[in-house]
Amino acid sequence: MKTLTKLALATSIVTTAFVSSIASAAITDFSSEAGKAVIYVYQDESNAQPEGISLELNDEFLGVLNKDTFVKMVVEPGEHTLLSRSENLPELAINAEADMVYYIRKDISLGKHEQSSSLEVVESDIAQQAITNAEQIN
Repeated sequence: MKTLTKLALATSIVTTAFVSSIASAAITDFSSEAGKAVIYVYQDESNAQPEGISLELNDEFLGVLNKDTFVKMVVEPGEHTLLSRSENLPELAINAEADMVYYIRKDISLGKHEQSSSLEVVESDIAQQAITNAEQIN
């Protein structure tokens, strides 16, 4: 009986490590997709309001970013508009090119009545470090 319990525990540990390594590999693969553009949007700071700020691409809801979260989108080449639904409603137009990867950081600040935000293009090495330590929400 003890041997069976030890075997089950060992199997559970190995399975957890294997699944974790697969999840980590997916997060650290920042390659583009053939004929498409990849856009990452991440947030690496806390919100003043716990419910976070929603994010849209081309008027489609992507999710709500909070500290250490990100979204990954694979899009067709062309014009795309990213919108952060905060007090100031910042937009960022992206002319996405095929086989390219774009990194956008959502910055948070206090507005007059609510949180304000901004969207800024970030260098790949800075963004990849933040995204590797973040949780994907989509």
